[in-house]
Amino acid sequence: MSKTVKRTLYAVVAVLALVVVLVAAGPALIDINRYKTEIAAAVEARTGRALAIDGDIELAIVPALRLSVSGLRLANFTGAATPDMLKIERVELRVALWPLLYRIVEIEELRLFEPKIALERAADGRASWDIAAPAEAAPEAAGEGFAVRLDSLVIENASVTYHDAASGRVETIASLDATIRAADLAAGPFEVAGDMVARGVPLDFTLDIGAIAPGQPVTMTLEAMSEVGKTRLALAATLSEATPDAAVDAVLDLDAGNLGALLAAATGAPGPPALAQPFGASAKLTRRGDDVDIAEIDVTLGDLRVTGDGSARLGDPLAFEAALAVGTVNLDTLLPMFAGAGADDTGPTGVFALPGGIVADLEVTAEALIYNGQAIRGARIKATLADNTVLLRRLFAELPGAAAIEIDGRLAAVDGAPEFRGALRFDAGDPRGLMRWLGVAPPDLPADRLSGLSVTAGLIGGPAAVTLDGIEARLDETMMRGRLAVTLGARPALDLDLVVDKIDVDAYRSTAAAASAGTDAIVPADLLAALAPLAGFDAAVSLGIGRLTLNRQRVAGIALAATLVDGTLEVSEARIDDLAGATASARATVTGIATEPAFDVGYRLAADDIAGLAALVDPARAETAAGLGGIVAEGRARGTRDWVDFAATLELRDARIALEGRAEGLGAEPSFVLAYDAAIEDTAALFALA
Repeated sequence: MSKTVKRTLYAVVAVLALVVVLVAAGPALIDINRYKTEIAAAVEARTGRALAIDGDIELAIVPALRLSVSGLRLANFTGAATPDMLKIERVELRVALWPLLYRIVEIEELRLFEPKIALERAADGRASWDIAAPAEAAPEAAGEGFAVRLDSLVIENASVTYHDAASGRVETIASLDATIRAADLAAGPFEVAGDMVARGVPLDFTLDIGAIAPGQPVTMTLEAMSEVGKTRLALAATLSEATPDAAVDAVLDLDAGNLGALLAAATGAPGPPALAQPFGASAKLTRRGDDVDIAEIDVTLGDLRVTGDGSARLGDPLAFEAALAVGTVNLDTLLPMFAGAGADDTGPTGVFALPGGIVADLEVTAEALIYNGQAIRGARIKATLADNTVLLRRLFAELPGAAAIEIDGRLAAVDGAPEFRGALRFDAGDPRGLMRWLGVAPPDLPADRLSGLSVTAGLIGGPAAVTLDGIEARLDETMMRGRLAVTLGARPALDLDLVVDKIDVDAYRSTAAAASAGTDAIVPADLLAALAPLAGFDAAVSLGIGRLTLNRQRVAGIALAATLVDGTLEVSEARIDDLAGATASARATVTGIATEPAFDVGYRLAADDIAGLAALVDPARAETAAGLGGIVAEGRARGTRDWVDFAATLELRDARIALEGRAEGLGAEPSFVLAYDAAIEDTAALFALA
């Protein structure tokens, strides 16, 4: 080799060495931090959000391009509760140099340390993700012809929060660690694996997206698992192509060994024991344009199983319909598991509202509901949601006792609370069987009694009150019409207005009951003690009975009006216009039912002929009472559990008896003080009547 060639080679090597030194030393010679302002300005020009770089920017070129930035902050929208939408403790980027010669950007590693994302939606609708760059700042096409390969994107200890100011809803994802790989950022395939804590539930997840090519199908699989409740979620989907309008076929599977444990971890509150069972859900989803079919729905909870199909149409409004079938549900087993659930719940405090922009049709049928050891069959509910209203088309069930119940109506939001307005229909061909099913022993009545019961009424209900209006009920041959309103809350209240056309009391009296009827005395202490349950609620009752038949005697024009308020019972009217030819009236007041009850009672009975009254009490005495003439009896009594003051008068034929006195010590050793005045001309007739 000649000296000239050697000198040339030495010169080339020296130049190359100098280039390498300059390339390696260049970043050290140039202070890139001087360009923070320009970098931040460029980002703000393209996003409309301010960027802050609180830390240093470090750059190295060999053996690979390395970039490190500390303290990145991207601002949220003006007025957001969290000033920064994005905060990253540090970003590290490493890009291979050699592939750049082949127009390949190979990101060997991109690592994000402790990114914090704060997403918000303000009450006026503004949102963190609404990033609109000024039109003049639209980015120019760059990197055309370069393939971008992502060997590894590592996210360490990230967090994501979402806050909706209008609803107050807050969602949080914490401790998010993930690794993302992509053979080509534009064409895939993509691999994602990581773990996080969502709603207090730790999850491990993987996501795989297949290669993306124009006009070619794209596959995607998602799997998430949690030790909480032994939960596994799997989603496998195929898109006809990588476009927003692509056809989609997907299969969803969810399994949880203990649904209650999963929900308790997610909500922070223990659920009812009924949910502490294995849970499973699966379905096949198909999307074609705006039409979505949900087929082979299969949901299980313990022994309970629900199957069915559904469909939806995307758009405005969103339309949805589903038909679900429930197998046999053993309520005797299930309901005790819910006992006590929500016992400490003070009730909803928010504003009730039904969603708008949705039209939904739902039909659910149940094979059988087992309650008290017998089956409720034919249970069916069919409802439609539209225009912020639920139209209950039909709620129906066949009950034991040859009974059936049916309800229809509308549910809507009224003054921020739910209100239902509809109609109720109920029929029972065997009321005795219905009572036995409900655990109530049927009364000892003749066999032809309690042969049928039917009720129709308007139904109005909400969280504060339930009203049955326009009641029409028939029990055997008796017809009843009226209204019943029940106010719910800490102190319930009842308002009853009922009119009964006729009651044949004789038809309901069994021979055994009549023979065993006694005349045991009822003392005031017993009667007042029996009123104790009335202390817990308020009531207003108006009752009218057109006609009674008792011992073959006519009793007609019966009216009762009474109120119960704060432990005070007032009977303002108790009247019988025709008591076997007599008239009768009474009034009563009982105060302090919950503490020290006291009563004040007055009555009056008058008849032109006592024979009808005698027959009403005992038909055998009707003949004896004939010819005695009229009767007038009236009196008043007032007292407590321990004492009673009383005064009474009785006028019968030519006799007049007046009594007045006081009884004390009724709860222990009674004593009496009695004064009377009697004028009796025909004692024989009087004693014959007695």
